[in-house]
Amino acid sequence: MSVLALSLFATGCTKDTKAGETPAKGAPISVEMTEKLAKADAFDGKTDKVVSKCIGCSLKMDGSDKHSVMVGDYTLHLCDNCAAGKADPAKLVAEATIPEKK
Repeated sequence: MSVLALSLFATGCTKDTKAGETPAKGAPISVEMTEKLAKADAFDGKTDKVVSKCIGCSLKMDGSDKHSVMVGDYTLHLCDNCAAGKADPAKLVAEATIPEKK
């Protein structure tokens, strides 16, 4: 049971989001996910709710707006590889390591 609860928390699920679903634009996401997205958003020096570096690559690769997805109120730009893998954006956020700003 605790594994399921941890899994739901790690993917940003709320009562409005089922496991494996990406939270829709404006849908509530977990506090942990919100904090991680805010840190990723600020990585490029702007806080505009757009993460231009690929979250799936822990911000090491440039993302592309042609591969943009929404998680909560944030737009994430994925690289070609992460977009081609059809990875779940909420899972990418949960698994990402956000580096400290340079």
